[in-house]
Amino acid sequence: MAEVFLGKYEITQNGAKSYISVKGNHKLRTVIKGTRYLSTNAQMLKLGIGQQGLKASAKGGVLITVLFSVPYHTLELTLKQDYLMSNWVVDISADVTKAAVSACLGFLFASAAAILTIIPIAVDVTVAFTFNTAFNYLDTRYQISKKIIDSINEYTEKRAKNDLDNLGIKIDRMKALNSMRTNGFYF
Repeated sequence: MAEVFLGKYEITQNGAKSYISVKGNHKLRTVIKGTRYLSTNAQMLKLGIGQQGLKASAKGGVLITVLFSVPYHTLELTLKQDYLMSNWVVDISADVTKAAVSACLGFLFASAAAILTIIPIAVDVTVAFTFNTAFNYLDTRYQISKKIIDSINEYTEKRAKNDLDNLGIKIDRMKALNSMRTNGFYF
């Protein structure tokens, strides 16, 4: 059982359905008035109670990251002169990856905390925030995103130079063939 404001809850199975049973004086609870809810109940999901609620809060955190990361980096792409498309792709990918891994770890720790009767949503948020901060620190310290961006840009530049060289060779061949045709050499 875990604390729910001024009460406790436990998750029970009844057939294929999972229920959250709330114990304690219902008059002291301001949000949850009932005694039993389906684990997929909107109120339970919103409060992050039960496995489904924890999953929903983890998904919400990743979604918020995506909703803020894409416009922010798109604005950077349009306003910064030296910010390339490869920077945009790597930065968004890094943000989403960090958020997803942090959310998963937060969910795992919160699930364990629910078993130990600690307030799971606080554990979820704390662990996800801690891991995300650690990932950002590691990314900044070892410049992982920058190295990926530099590698992609280097590959793109080499590929473009190679393509231009090949195009130059094809143009020279075409000129030579045209010159032969105009001078009367036919094959």
